[in-house]
Amino acid sequence: MVWQLNFQLRNFYHQDLRRFQDYLLENLEMKPTTTLRQLGQARAAAVRNLYESKKINARGREQLMNIANATVDAIGGLERIRNTPLPASYDVFVRMLSWVFGFQLLLNFKTDGASLVGNITGVVLFLGFLMAERIGAYVEGPFDGDGSTFALPLNAICLTISRDLLGNETDSCLHHFSKDPVRWT
Repeated sequence: MVWQLNFQLRNFYHQDLRRFQDYLLENLEMKPTTTLRQLGQARAAAVRNLYESKKINARGREQLMNIANATVDAIGGLERIRNTPLPASYDVFVRMLSWVFGFQLLLNFKTDGASLVGNITGVVLFLGFLMAERIGAYVEGPFDGDGSTFALPLNAICLTISRDLLGNETDSCLHHFSKDPVRWT
């Protein structure tokens, strides 16, 4: 389920990680085209079957359903983050503020170029504004697949969960040690 969520949040997948997910789906007797919603429905059906076959009691069923509900809430929150970008007016305002400050700084250099400390302070502040604007642009896409510094390490999170559930012998766990930085995110 976490792999499918990873791929859906990013809208792309790596071939080797997709093959691993297909392998997991095949072991669950599901098609490779199974969606996150279908995985949730299959999980609910499995819990129902466990309860009806008396393999778990009412308390166990309740606990499994609480976990399922918490998972659905978390997935909904992640999808809201992905689908709710920062308002365009915010981006324009921050960019305009940066450049107005920079332009004002240039005018200050022309009229009052005597204070070296003031000039250095102004340049440092202007660079700070520019960096804040660029960081804001990067942070807006926390699930980007480009491997940017500010993207969440979804592949690493999924690999850790896979290792915890399936053990160290799984093929996917080897990707933790890759020198390819794309696999780190």
